[in-house]
Amino acid sequence: MPVLLSIWRTSWLLLVMPLAALAAPIPWLYWVDVEVEAQTVEAREAASRDALVEVLARISGLAHVPRNAIVRDALDSTERYYSRFVFLEDDELRIYFDRSAVLQLAKAAELPVWSANRPAAVAWVVVEDAGSREIVHGEHPLAQTLRDRARARGLALRLPLMDLEDRIRVDPAAVWGRLSSVIQDASVRYRAEIIVVGRVQKLADETFAASFEYWLGDEQTAVNLEGLTIEVIGGQAIDILANDLAQRFAVLGRELEVLTLAISGVDTPTGYGRLLRYLASLEFVDAVDVVELQGDRVVLAVATRARMEQLLQLFENDGRILEDPEAVFGNELTWRGP
Repeated sequence: MPVLLSIWRTSWLLLVMPLAALAAPIPWLYWVDVEVEAQTVEAREAASRDALVEVLARISGLAHVPRNAIVRDALDSTERYYSRFVFLEDDELRIYFDRSAVLQLAKAAELPVWSANRPAAVAWVVVEDAGSREIVHGEHPLAQTLRDRARARGLALRLPLMDLEDRIRVDPAAVWGRLSSVIQDASVRYRAEIIVVGRVQKLADETFAASFEYWLGDEQTAVNLEGLTIEVIGGQAIDILANDLAQRFAVLGRELEVLTLAISGVDTPTGYGRLLRYLASLEFVDAVDVVELQGDRVVLAVATRARMEQLLQLFENDGRILEDPEAVFGNELTWRGP
């Protein structure tokens, strides 16, 4: 069993860019690659059940999807939720799920819903083994574990290329010492809002101990793990980050509310169309009705399971709709586009 020694947060200003600067939809969120034993209907049906569980985990932010009656029924008829599939290799199947159908399932099952607009992360991790230190990248065993678990949890995670540019900017000692200025500068090319910094050390008993820090906005979270295999450490490191982000950004499976929003800055037909398309693209918005048009200001009725405070925070994270600091009345917002 993993030994979790500590988790703590401190304020660390300006380590990374604001979330609103770069959050973008994850393009692969609704397709899943799964292994199959053969290219048969039976193998595809078995694989599609695993794939549906994974896509529900991605959009809900839950590490373990509860098997309530609605989810169990869906797993017995997975063909209702995917639009197509393709065999990439003899033993690998890619299933493309229908976004609308999966979202309806998640909401019917009262699962949380986490928008596809998610902050990207870059992971700088050093492994020390027999006195030698290496920054994890490429085909390193831990690299594949980090990538696979991040994809399963719906996280956009990159590892450094460690090409000439990276080697000039950063070395294992800088990551081991968590030199923020060096790591931050080296991370700019990866356009990440979150920086993960890890130290993993092989112990005498062939297990590993690890220490990870997660730099997010103006916060720093740290966690220590020990007595684990390197694969378990990689999975734990990703799960801690994914759980934290889902807790911040996922909308719980509550009853729908209709919230009234007044949004200014919509001064062209193109801008008006972009605003409505943006709102329709958000997983946590169920419907949008136009109540009134007043010049460059539009009043909308938005059906959502998010409470007003959370809705405004989610808008701010995306950076497209912001609160108007000069507003006299509440819920006055400004459209920033694009």
